[in-house]
Amino acid sequence: MKKLLALVLLALFGVSAAWAQTGSLTVTVLSGPDSAQVPVEGAFVNADGDGHGHGRPHFDGFTDANGQITFADIPAVEYHVRAGVPPMPPVDGEVEVVEGETAELTLVLPTFDPVPHVMVMPHDGLFFGPVGVGTTFTRPVMVRNTGAADLTVSVAVAGDAFALGSEAEFTLTPDPMGNSAEILVDFSPADTGAYEGTLTLTTNDPEHGTIELPLRGFGAIVITGDLAVTVVVTDSFGVTTPVDSARVRVSFIRDHGGPRPHHLRGMTNADGEVAFENLTVGTYNVNASRRGFGFASEVVEILEDQTTFVTLTLVPGHHDRPGHDSTHFELVELAGTVRVSTPDSANPARVHYALDVDADGTDDYRLNFGPPDYQPEGLTRPNDGDVVTIVGALMSHGEIPMVHVHLLNGEVWWDPRHGGEGDHGGDGGGRADGFGCDRNLIWAEIAGTVTDVDVYGSTFYGLDLNSDGSAEYVIDYGDNIDLNDPILPTVGQRLSVVGGMLSCTPQGLEAEWVIVYEQDGELVRVAGDTDGLDPLLSVDEVPNALPVSHLMATNYPNPFNPTTTIQFSTPVAGMVTLTVFDVLGRNVATLINENLTAGTYSTPFDAISLPSGMYMYRLTVNNQQIVNKMLLLK
Repeated sequence: MKKLLALVLLALFGVSAAWAQTGSLTVTVLSGPDSAQVPVEGAFVNADGDGHGHGRPHFDGFTDANGQITFADIPAVEYHVRAGVPPMPPVDGEVEVVEGETAELTLVLPTFDPVPHVMVMPHDGLFFGPVGVGTTFTRPVMVRNTGAADLTVSVAVAGDAFALGSEAEFTLTPDPMGNSAEILVDFSPADTGAYEGTLTLTTNDPEHGTIELPLRGFGAIVITGDLAVTVVVTDSFGVTTPVDSARVRVSFIRDHGGPRPHHLRGMTNADGEVAFENLTVGTYNVNASRRGFGFASEVVEILEDQTTFVTLTLVPGHHDRPGHDSTHFELVELAGTVRVSTPDSANPARVHYALDVDADGTDDYRLNFGPPDYQPEGLTRPNDGDVVTIVGALMSHGEIPMVHVHLLNGEVWWDPRHGGEGDHGGDGGGRADGFGCDRNLIWAEIAGTVTDVDVYGSTFYGLDLNSDGSAEYVIDYGDNIDLNDPILPTVGQRLSVVGGMLSCTPQGLEAEWVIVYEQDGELVRVAGDTDGLDPLLSVDEVPNALPVSHLMATNYPNPFNPTTTIQFSTPVAGMVTLTVFDVLGRNVATLINENLTAGTYSTPFDAISLPSGMYMYRLTVNNQQIVNKMLLLK
C-alpha cells in the first residue's frame, strides 16, 4: 500500500513512474469432487491488481493442458483473480504477489455436465401491429445457444393468419459468445380485426424444454403510397455519384388516421436506389448512411397511390474524409413509445431510454437525455410507456441508432446552440480549455485495438486503428467515471467508438483526442458533457451553383432563430412552389409560387411569429417534389 500511495502521489504531480517491484503468479484451475479433481484446460483467467486509474495492473489468458497459467514479472501487489468456463458462473480468489517470488492460487470450478442453454429474443412474444389485408409482414425471433452442448430446436406456429417462414427444425452448436439462428414468422391477415396465435419452441434444454410465445396482429384496410430513395455523394466540382450498399431507414412520424406503419430498413443497389412499397400514408423520417461516405436525413410525406422520390446526399463525418472541416449530426424527428430500462442493477442511476416507433415492442432508436443530473426547468424525463415526439441529432448509425434529444413534445429539452460546460453536464467538459483548443468538437466514429497512452504522466486509453502498435486516438471517458465500471475496456480489446474529437492535437501528443459518447453500440455518456457542440449540429454549406440533374434544397443556418435562408436548385423550367408547414401539416408560409427557369435560387424565411419546433419546407417543380426539415429554436 505504501508503494501504491507513492505512485498515486507521483501521478498527481504529473510524474510518470513504472512498477519497480515484480514477482510472478501461477493460477491452477481444477474441477470435480475433492477426491477426484482434474485440471481444466481452456479456462479463462482474469487477474486485476490493486490500484486506481487506467494503468492499474491487469492480466488475463487461458489455462493450458495442466489447468495452469503463469503471469511472470508482474507488479508485486494484491490481485483479485477470477476463473471460469462459460456458461458456468466464475470462481473468485485473492492472492498477494511478493517481490521476487511466485505466488500460487488454486481455484476449483463446480462440477457440471455439458448441457445446452437456450435464449430467445424477444422473450415476451411478437406484436405485428396493423398489417394491410391481403399483405404479409414478417418478424424475426432470435434463438441463441449459450450452453456447452448442442441445442436442438423444433418450431411450430398456430393461429389463423400466422405461418412459419423459416426451417421447422435446426441445431445450434455450443459457442461461448452464443451461437444463434433466426426464426421468421409471417402474418397475412385475410380480413380486418384482431388475430392471435402461438409460436412454440421445443428444445433439449433441460430447464426450458418448451417455450411458448404469444403472437398478436391486426388486419386493417391500409391506404398506401410508395417511396423511392436515391443515395448520392457530391464532390467539390458538383459531380454527383450514386452510393451502393448504403443503409436506409424509414421511420414513421405521424399519419392521417390510418394504422401505425412499421420501421423499415433497406440497402441501396448499384444505382444508389432502394424502393419501399405500400407504406401507410403519413410523414416519415428517412435517413441513410454508409461508412466511408457519410450520412443524411430527410422528412418526407407519403401520399395515397403516389410515389414520393427523395435524394439523400451523404455528408462525410471525420472518419470519412481527412481534415477537420464541417462535420455534423443530422437532425431527425421521430414519434413513438418510450421504453425505459436499468440494465445495470448495481448502478441504478444508469437508465437507458429507447423509442419504439412502430409499436412492435422493440427498440428502434436509443434516446440521450443527458447525464442523470441534467433536468431542464419545468420538464421531466418520460416514463416507460409514454408516447412522445422527439426532435434531435442522429449521433450514430449502428443497429440501434442513437439520438441526442433537443425537443421533447415541442418543448426545448436542450438548445444545441448553447452547448457549453455547465449547460449540459460537464464530465470532461474542460478538456478543450485545458489543452488550449477552441471549443469546436468534430464528430468521429472510429474502431481499433485498445492500448495505453501516457499523457503528461497519467495513463489514458488509446485506440490503435492500424494495428501498428501506436495509438492514433486518445479515447477519453471523463474524470468522473467509476474506474470499476465494467463498461471500461481492457488493453488488447477490439473497440468501436462514437465521440467528439477536439479541434486541435494536445501539445506534445501525436494522437487526436476523442471524448467517448458510445462504444460498441453502448451508451457511455451523451454529447453535451463536453464543450461546444455547435459544429456537430449545423453546417452553413451553400449548394454548388453549377447545373444540377435533380431537385436540391437546403437552408442555413439550421437550427435558426428567427430567420434562415432556403436555397434550392431546379434542373428544369416550370411552375415552382416553395411552402413551409408545421408538424401538424398546416401551411404556415408560401414563399414562392411562380414559373422559374432552371437554376439556383434562394429566399429568406422569417419565423419571428412562430413557436419553437420542427418545420418542413416542400419544394415542388412540375410533378417532382422534395421535403426538407429545419429546426426553429427561440
